[in-house]
Amino acid sequence: MKLLTLNLHCFAEDNIVTNQSVIVDFIITRDIDVCFFQEVAQHFESALYINKIKVDNYALILQRKLSDLGHTYYLHYDYSKRGYGVYDEGLAILSKTPFSSTTSYHVSNKIDYHDWHTRMNVSCETLINNTVFSFTSLHLGWTEGNEVFEDQLDKTLCQLDNKNINILAGDFNVSEDSKEYKYITSKGLNDLYYSGDKKYFSDVTHQPYIDVKKEAKRIDYFFSNKKFKVIDREIVFNDYLVSDHYGVYINIEVNENEIN
Repeated sequence: MKLLTLNLHCFAEDNIVTNQSVIVDFIITRDIDVCFFQEVAQHFESALYINKIKVDNYALILQRKLSDLGHTYYLHYDYSKRGYGVYDEGLAILSKTPFSSTTSYHVSNKIDYHDWHTRMNVSCETLINNTVFSFTSLHLGWTEGNEVFEDQLDKTLCQLDNKNINILAGDFNVSEDSKEYKYITSKGLNDLYYSGDKKYFSDVTHQPYIDVKKEAKRIDYFFSNKKFKVIDREIVFNDYLVSDHYGVYINIEVNENEIN
């Protein structure tokens, strides 16, 4: 199963149309099964397309470009706050297989569309290789003021059924050498990209000097309550930049007999 996570940085980058084509080409070339996106923007004044998705939604545009090229993906999206003054900022999942259920929920103490501390996750369930997977795209906040990273992670885990195969992916906003990272793994979650191979442990996933982070670190992850054999892994979009984050790609072996 091939997975991609990428913080899209709203529409803050130059050459957005080219960037979108690069992302779509990667999804098709690598035959990605599930994409996890963060900072998925749509202008707050744009016309509504369906549910909470507006016509210029970044993930909707990717979905349509994929469809135009003959590739069907299902989209789940929600937003929780205003980004860059003019965008609904949210999260999305694109999946080759249809959703059996979808949900979204806040994990921050602050729940205010006009406060950037507001944090939300989006989750879905879908059937892959006769197995139900629960996928969550998240963009957690670092500890600051009344917001505590560990609390946001705990609220996330409370939403999950540990009997299912849960894969959480996205921008965790904590580095691999932090106490917060240790807290994540203490909860029984496996770092799929790392998977015990030290040469991958500190692969950088973002450019330096973004928000409060001066040094480039690994802050974008895949975590799961199950262990998987990693067939392939790579930090992508670090040559041609489509965002202030790089993408993280993994290909994991899904053996129906072993995971059921």
